[in-house]
Amino acid sequence: VFWLFVCPWLPPVAVAADALLYVLTMLFMGLTATTDPGIVPRNAHMDDAEAAVHANASRSVEVNGVTISLKWCHTCRIWRPP
Repeated sequence: VFWLFVCPWLPPVAVAADALLYVLTMLFMGLTATTDPGIVPRNAHMDDAEAAVHANASRSVEVNGVTISLKWCHTCRIWRPP
């Protein structure tokens, strides 16, 4: 509707800018829908004894002046990122 009824009355520069923004929006929406967000891989290099030590320990990190307690993931054997 916009492209048929409104665009003929707009200056060509505005139509070109609108078309460019539309194409970029569709491109980024398609990339977002089809891109793998990634995973944090499992720590395969850690033995059971070292994992047990980490499981009983606590770790905290300061982010923007706020202290955040990190949790140990028993399955992945990593400290979960905040």
